[in-house]
Amino acid sequence: MLFGLTPMINDTVKLELRGDIQIDVFSEAVRHFSELVVALSKDIAGQDTIEWELDTLEYGSPAVLTWQGHSDDVDIIENVVGAVETIGQKLEQGSAIPYGEQIRTIAHNLARIPNGKIDTLLLGSSQLISQITSESLSNLDTRFQPSEINSFGQVIGIAETVSSRQGNVVTIYDELFEKAVRCYFQEGQEDLMRNMWGKRVVITGNITRDAFSGRPRTIRDISDVRFLQEPDEDRFLSLRGVLTYQKGDETSETIVRRFRDAF
Repeated sequence: MLFGLTPMINDTVKLELRGDIQIDVFSEAVRHFSELVVALSKDIAGQDTIEWELDTLEYGSPAVLTWQGHSDDVDIIENVVGAVETIGQKLEQGSAIPYGEQIRTIAHNLARIPNGKIDTLLLGSSQLISQITSESLSNLDTRFQPSEINSFGQVIGIAETVSSRQGNVVTIYDELFEKAVRCYFQEGQEDLMRNMWGKRVVITGNITRDAFSGRPRTIRDISDVRFLQEPDEDRFLSLRGVLTYQKGDETSETIVRRFRDAF
């Protein structure tokens, strides 16, 4: 059995205000922040429910507000937190926000909070936060850019969960991005789904990816599932050296030591 460190879950969104913070401006910022998180949750989580709980509230300057997300599906929370991080980065750069009109409008309203008295608004998470000032809006790109792209392709990973509660869904752990990917199967493929659990597979279908990172989020219209053979743990014992060895030649240990001592 292998033991390792449990990866830190990115499940917290953060808003920070710096400057002369008056109560009406603070209330407006919190309202827009709340609207943004709720809108992103509905857009990304769909039917799944995320509960956002107040985690930190610090008054004064800076004023800091953080919310922690709770859901049965941790990956959905991280997707929403990632979306908040992306919007913060785009507002800081003055770039186009890759979401629909409602979310773009809310984000732009939030970015307009810095007004001279409020010097800086910081938006993001505990792991990544962006600084937004009044100058950030001077060249703001208001055009629409898609947050997701669709393409036909393959994803390799380990099938971790199989569920029929909200449709025939198998969650695989993608080897490339090390994130969960939801795979939606059609009726009649239940036996195939059950046989996948705990196995390393290649799934072919219509993949929805994050437009920026390329990370797969879902796979639909699945046309093929191929099982991959797990490598033998003792396979390395059959490896042979690329160099032939003759009696009297230096051993590998001597060669390595000689190269090491040369530096």
